[in-house]
Amino acid sequence: MQTCKDFRAVVFEDEVGIGVGQTHQWLRDFEPEADYVWVFDDDNLLTDPKFIETLKELAKEKPDIILCEILYGGNVRPKPWPPRDGNRIHGDVMCFVVTKELWNRTRHKFGLHYAGDADWYFWMLEQENPKIVVYPGRIGRTMKVSHGSKEHYKPGEGPQ
Repeated sequence: MQTCKDFRAVVFEDEVGIGVGQTHQWLRDFEPEADYVWVFDDDNLLTDPKFIETLKELAKEKPDIILCEILYGGNVRPKPWPPRDGNRIHGDVMCFVVTKELWNRTRHKFGLHYAGDADWYFWMLEQENPKIVVYPGRIGRTMKVSHGSKEHYKPGEGPQ
């Protein structure tokens, strides 16, 4: 549970298993109203109860991206760390909180395949020269790296 309740969540509900490509199409079409956008997949788990509260403090610095560390299948992401050392980073869409303006300029770069989120963040980091602020600490982890496979749960059940 978050200590700060001042946030809005938009949910793209998929009860039939449309796949990652179609999900990325939804993201390409999404026009946010909020100041920042953070994509949180169904296999992600937010573990930092002060995440929203801390984001609001970091946003006062007016960054284009707030870069967050997670555990992805037991590995720290993004890596290499620090992310701007001349190498492409290996991350997860959960690692990036971006301004509405940056989102709207770059969302068309989501590829319509499994690693389409990497198409987006590689392009965004390499072409936009964004101002980046690093979140202080790890925010969460993936519960299961599913590689876009359909979940075999009834709606509302979730993994056990």
